[in-house]
Amino acid sequence: MCLGDFMANIFATKTQREYYAFMSEHKPKVLVVDDEKALRTGVKRLLEMENYEVTTAENGTEGIKLGTETEFDLAVIDLKMPDFDGIEVLKKIKKKFPNTICYIATAYASYETAVEATRLGAQGYIPKPFPPEELIQNLKEGYQKRLINLEVEKWQKERENVYSKLHLKRQDLTPSSTQLVMAYL
Repeated sequence: MCLGDFMANIFATKTQREYYAFMSEHKPKVLVVDDEKALRTGVKRLLEMENYEVTTAENGTEGIKLGTETEFDLAVIDLKMPDFDGIEVLKKIKKKFPNTICYIATAYASYETAVEATRLGAQGYIPKPFPPEELIQNLKEGYQKRLINLEVEKWQKERENVYSKLHLKRQDLTPSSTQLVMAYL
């Protein structure tokens, strides 16, 4: 083993430790919407072992109800279900909670549905059957993206709040202090 490989292993181990430490404090909330009971149960067990908080829905109707009543960090949605298809469930969830990171899972992958799902805000398309590692990797990446999105949104609101407070008092500012404030923003 060369020094580069050794250092890469140390970095990967440290990153994994940090990830598991973070995950032990913050349980990402995941909604799994699938009409196949065995898949729902298996995914729920797998994700709970990885320290996710999992809620399941057995059809599109229940998925829409749960996904629009509670904000989830992540959602895994089956494309083909008897009542509503996954695209409709995706639309409803993203309309109510645009920061929820959604994945479409299906055994019926097609280019057209993948493009449509992505256009409507799906983070990715997971072909069934999927290996557990692939699902976990997708959800890790999705959760990281969600945390970044939430942080950006928070900073934007803080900036707007500061600007609105400064704007209300702008009449009290001199020309030189206005330049200073504008440089800050």
